Parts: sequence; structure tokens; C-alpha cells
Amino acid sequence: MISAAYSDIGKKRLANEDSYFVSEFTKNIGYIIVADGMGGHRGGAVASKMTVDCIKSCFDKNFEWKNEGDIKNLLKNAIELANKTVYAAAKEDSHLLGMGTTVVLCIVENENLYIANVGDSRLYHITQDKINQVTKDHSVVQELIDLGEISEKEAENHPNKNLITRAVGTNADVETDFYKFKAKSGDMIVICTDGLSNMVGKDEIKSIVTSEIDLKDAVKKLVDRANERGGLDNITVAAVKF
Repeated sequence: MISAAYSDIGKKRLANEDSYFVSEFTKNIGYIIVADGMGGHRGGAVASKMTVDCIKSCFDKNFEWKNEGDIKNLLKNAIELANKTVYAAAKEDSHLLGMGTTVVLCIVENENLYIANVGDSRLYHITQDKINQVTKDHSVVQELIDLGEISEKEAENHPNKNLITRAVGTNADVETDFYKFKAKSGDMIVICTDGLSNMVGKDEIKSIVTSEIDLKDAVKKLVDRANERGGLDNITVAAVKF
């Protein structure tokens, strides 16, 4: 199991408001966090870093489980604590009012993956012959797609494509979606902020990561490609190869 990650400010932003963390994969067990902050004066960077730090702190204290239910509780409790922490900080400082963040949190246990998601950052599962978006965006355009009002192609250039419907820290409570699947040897996962997914289509993501032998080179190439297309947002990519 190999992991790699890279984050870049992009071409248009004045600061990088993304945060991420990739743990050690001891005995093929570990976790990845990717968060994309937004809102308030410098609030986005604060919200995403606070969320990553909070989850890390939770897992430093307790990263043990006996069954799948325990893992889901670990994910849920970590994100709920991050939500309370960010929400409280925003209420205490007017400069941070309205801040929040997306988060994708993935625990890897051998070939088993357990994912929690809030917002529009994504986790993709790449096999030899296809790429699947595992997480579902919590966004205005995704709701319009679900209602059949726009197509996925129309969503790519929709004026409201950056509006998310859920975030960590914007409300007293947070609703989290959970996913699980098994990876096979040779499979990959890519976790990214919308700075990548808005600029590089999923088929191209698959093409890039499967054509590079070194995973670090693949991750860097994804970021470079998003920047070549204009780098309109911060870009963060984390990947694991099984």
C-alpha cells in the first residue's frame, strides 16, 4: 500500500484554504483527511485546518475498533466534534463568522475502506478498467441533477456549481454520509477538493494516475493539469494505491 498527497494554492487565490493529512499506514491500516475551507476573513483556512487537527486529535486518542459499527462511530464522532469546534470558534470571532469546510475522511483497513463525507470534495475509486465517484456531492447542482432539471454535463458550467448544501462548522449540527467498499490489489483511490474535480474530468483523472508509475508523480501531475486549465481554486489531491 502506497500513499501520496499534494496541495497547491492554484493560480487565482491569495491563500490556500485547503488542508489535508495522510497517516502512516502501519500494517495496512491508516486514514486520510481532505478538507476545503470557505467563508469569513481567512476563515476558510482556519476551518479546514481546525477540522483536520480535530480529527487527528480524536484518532490519536482512539483508533481502535472491533467491528464495522465501531468504525462508523469513530468517523461520525470525529466529524461531529470538528463541527462543534469550528462552529464555536466562528461564534467567538466576528472575523471567522460563516466559516466552514468540506471534509472527506477515509479509514483504510487492509482492502476495506470506510468513508465519511460532508460537502463537495470527492473520493474516486479507480480500477483497471473504470473510475467511480464514490462520494456524492452535497451541492446545489447535485440536487438539480437529482431532480432531473440539469444534466451532469450542464452542471460543469452551471453558475451555482460552487454552492454547497452541507459543510462542517456552519451549523450547530452536521449531517454526514457514509460509504464503504473493498479495493483489490492494483486499485487506487483519489481524494480531492473541487479545485481538481472542477478542472479535470474523472476519465482524465483515471488516465493520469494509471499512466504514471510513481504515485507522487501522478498526484503532482493532477495538480499541474488543474493549474494548466486555469487553477481557479486551491487544489488538493491525496491518493492510495493498493
